Amino acid sequence: MYKVKKRPADVPFTYHIADLHDVDRLVDDVPPPVKKLMRVYWPGPLTIVVRRQSGDTVGIRFPEHKVAQSLIRTAGVSVVAPSANLYGEPPPHCADDVLKSLDGKIHILVDGGEATLKKESTVVFFDDDELKILREGAIPARELEEAARRTVLFVCEGNSCRSPMAEAFFRKLLGAKGVRRFPLARSSKTAVLSAGTGLVAKAPIDPSAVQVMGEISYDISQHEPTPVSIALLDRADHIYTMTKHQRDVIADMMPNAAERVELLDKGGRDIADPVGNTLGEYRETRDCIYRCVRERMEDL
Repeated sequence: MYKVKKRPADVPFTYHIADLHDVDRLVDDVPPPVKKLMRVYWPGPLTIVVRRQSGDTVGIRFPEHKVAQSLIRTAGVSVVAPSANLYGEPPPHCADDVLKSLDGKIHILVDGGEATLKKESTVVFFDDDELKILREGAIPARELEEAARRTVLFVCEGNSCRSPMAEAFFRKLLGAKGVRRFPLARSSKTAVLSAGTGLVAKAPIDPSAVQVMGEISYDISQHEPTPVSIALLDRADHIYTMTKHQRDVIADMMPNAAERVELLDKGGRDIADPVGNTLGEYRETRDCIYRCVRERMEDL
């Protein structure tokens, strides 16, 4: 392939896989942020370069095209592949483009149809706790950098009271002067979100929740309730629910998120919804959530 493509000998080829489990054959240990990118973007136009324990690196791609996946599975061996063009030329979009560069130099051409994205894959490298964009392609660099951030998601029913409280507490504690003892202290690399499992229409923030949070100098008045979605769950590294029912709803909604979902209360108790009750009960809920958030931060 080096000879056919006129490719420099020091530019390695990327391994292509057809199943996430194939990564284990190529890499000893995958960092959590890289696992997250694999979960969110694979199969798809993302090439991930990973450092192995030996010190060298390997690029891995899980293509979305079913013909490519079938060929990789059928091969039964490790498959490396470049774009089907001469080195330095634009990537081909169809079989005719391939023949313009490689006719007479290759034995077989499998025509899987015209490329849908017409862009190369984005190439990233995670090293020294930093995501490096080696080549921006079909997936924008900004989107990948956002996705790679550690994400904590708090969930309640309507996202108008309990989960916005938890989100506000977590954000404040994350940036607090004394929070450096927490391993998760680098707030710029942590996204904190909240959502509701039962929210089906646009709704306002609970005014009683705004009031009791305001009493302790937390302003959640601008919060806009958001429904839980597959995209949110996929992005979240840690998901904390107020009740067992909400935890079960998420597990049913997205089974592969189940291992990332926990009750906010480490003791396994539900945090009851104070909606419709007295301000005193709102305050009790607020204080309970604060204690639970602090305990959870110490685990992260």
